[in-house]
Amino acid sequence: MPSLTLSQTYHQPTSTLTVRGEAPLPSRPVDGSARLPLQAIESNFECQLEIRQGETTKTLQGDSVWLKNLITVIDRYVGSQLSGTPKGTFSGTAAIRPLDFISHRLTVRQGEDRIAQVDLSMTQLYDLLENLSQAAEDLPQLDKLATPPTPAWYRQPTAIAALLAGGIVLAAGVGLWVSRRDPPPPPSPPQEQLTAPEAAGDLQQRLESTPAQ
Repeated sequence: MPSLTLSQTYHQPTSTLTVRGEAPLPSRPVDGSARLPLQAIESNFECQLEIRQGETTKTLQGDSVWLKNLITVIDRYVGSQLSGTPKGTFSGTAAIRPLDFISHRLTVRQGEDRIAQVDLSMTQLYDLLENLSQAAEDLPQLDKLATPPTPAWYRQPTAIAALLAGGIVLAAGVGLWVSRRDPPPPPSPPQEQLTAPEAAGDLQQRLESTPAQ
């Protein structure tokens, strides 16, 4: 089906957010002075975030899920800042935590096996919030936008992070293989079962266990 590419760029002094995607061609020609709204986007959505840091620029990219996670994380985190109880916040592929009273570390997934980290000042944090808030208003259909097919479990970011975090999964797999080949050992006191951490600080450590780009 023929489609039309739509894009929108949001500017703030320290950051720029660009979103784009494809919408079906309208049944009737669009007036030259009018344009389809971003709500018309239905497929091939992608976004790019540029954060200026002095003479350099950090560029981050993602899909609709990535953008939604980033919107959620920054909104919650700024809310905790305003309440006077700043704390680390995470959602899916994004996490942020305070470094000190004026600095904040944003960690996000980039692709299947990479992460990126950006240290933000208060000005950068609020500029980012403004851009994301505008995009959220223009794209209420983020939840419905198509995203790439889910890769095999061993290629998913969470699985890669677990493998890199001390080799826990690999060790568990080897232990299971050995236990199936050897006779069961004598009974021993029960040990605490390993569970995946869900707290913001634990997720932050897991994200940071992957080399940043």
